[in-house]
Amino acid sequence: MTRSTATALDDTAIEAFLADRSAGTLSLAKENESYAVPVSFTFHSGDRAFSLRLGSAPGRRKRAFIAATDPPPFAAAAEPDP
Repeated sequence: MTRSTATALDDTAIEAFLADRSAGTLSLAKENESYAVPVSFTFHSGDRAFSLRLGSAPGRRKRAFIAATDPPPFAAAAEPDP
């Protein structure tokens, strides 16, 4: 098993990292349940905002979790080293 290490990034490194990514995970919670959703995203460096692409039909489980989570945590991960 490989041990994971975290690296602190400055604002420039964060923006460069996010500019090279297009997928992440949106973490939602409702009462005692959690729900993680894989999503496509675009990062806008000018205003440091994300556009997330979510597919969800009316009455679906995802909508209830989105409504109950404010603000929802979002994660974009680097590919692991080979």
